[in-house]
Amino acid sequence: MGKKEDEFRIEQLERKVAGMQDTIKSLKTEATFTKAELTEYKKTNDMAVRNLTIRDAVIARGIPAKVVAKEMKLSAARISQIVNNPEIV
Repeated sequence: MGKKEDEFRIEQLERKVAGMQDTIKSLKTEATFTKAELTEYKKTNDMAVRNLTIRDAVIARGIPAKVVAKEMKLSAARISQIVNNPEIV
């Protein structure tokens, strides 16, 4: 290999190493969640899934809100709030 090819190869490797360092830094940041943060994240996601399931049952499948409320162990009023919330997609 010539000197220019060596320099080009070194620059490529330096860019790759810098990219890998950024990836490692990002992974370390993600891995530092506390147990409380993970619990809250799971709770939020579980509730979002529940709400989408309720909306799907009432809106898409046409199951009466009272039936869904009984199955989900919620009040019919809460089912109505969830179904009519425009922020739930």
